[in-house]
Amino acid sequence: MSGDSDQNIQTLIFTWFSWLKTTQAMHADREELLQTAPLKIPAVTSYIFDQLEKMAHEQLNLAQQELSKNKIRILSNKYDQGEYFVIWQQRGKTDLSRYDMNTLAPQIQENMNQLFNSLPPKK
Repeated sequence: MSGDSDQNIQTLIFTWFSWLKTTQAMHADREELLQTAPLKIPAVTSYIFDQLEKMAHEQLNLAQQELSKNKIRILSNKYDQGEYFVIWQQRGKTDLSRYDMNTLAPQIQENMNQLFNSLPPKK
């Protein structure tokens, strides 16, 4: 495979993984907010979380479709000693991608910003 192709594969996998972690982070944030809020969260706040999570899952599904188009299958992902390992396969070749939190956290935040910025503006 050429370097460009390898780079494209790594970008597709990183995009998918960052959206996976974004959806998980949003869910965890929501649960923490629900558990620590001194008052019951108003329905409108819950609705906003629902919409953001739905949009994040849509992005995750789009990233998964890109992997499928490129015949990339995710076999597993694990967290160990401060790094995430994604094991994937393409055309019979199994490989491993590694991401540390210094790389992943800014992308998760960027994904969340993208979602917040796509909400309708306040009137």
